[in-house]
Amino acid sequence: MRNFILSSVVLAVFWLYSRHLRAESGVMLDSPDLPRGIRNNNAGNIRISSIPWRGKKEPNTDGVYEQFIESADGLHAIKRNLSSYKDIHNINTLRQLAERWAPNSENNTEAYINVLVREVGIGPDEYIDLEGFLLPKVVSGIVKNENGTNFGLSWYTLSFIEAS
Repeated sequence: MRNFILSSVVLAVFWLYSRHLRAESGVMLDSPDLPRGIRNNNAGNIRISSIPWRGKKEPNTDGVYEQFIESADGLHAIKRNLSSYKDIHNINTLRQLAERWAPNSENNTEAYINVLVREVGIGPDEYIDLEGFLLPKVVSGIVKNENGTNFGLSWYTLSFIEAS
C-alpha cells in the first residue's frame, strides 16, 4: 500500500512539473482544461490592440485577447504594459495598478489587489517602482489573478518571468 501511495505522489508531482515546463516553453496544447491566457501565451489576458507586440500571433484566432507565439512574448507584453502604466499614467501602487488592469466593471478588484499584495509582499498603497526589482513578483501576481494557479503553483517560475 505504501508503494502505491508513493508512486501516486511521484506521478502527481511529475504531472504538475510537466505542466510548468509546457507553460514556460510556450508549447501548450489546445486543451480546454488550461486557462485561456495560458493557451494564448497571454497570461495577462491583454486585449487585442494595434500594438505591434513582440511575438504577436497573426492571424489571431481568439477574437478578444492577444495571442503570442511564445509564453515569454506574452510576459514581455505584461512588462511593457506595466512600464507604460508607470511612465504615462503615473501608477505607482498595487491598488492603482489593479484598478487600471482589472477595473471593477470587469473584475473583483479588491480580490485582485489582495493577490498582488500577497505575491509582492507590500501594502496596497505603498509606493512601488513598476520597473524595479519587484517587477517579476508583480507579473506573477497578475498571472495568478488572470489564470488561477496550477493546482496551487504558479504557471511560471519567477526566474522565467525575469528572463522574458
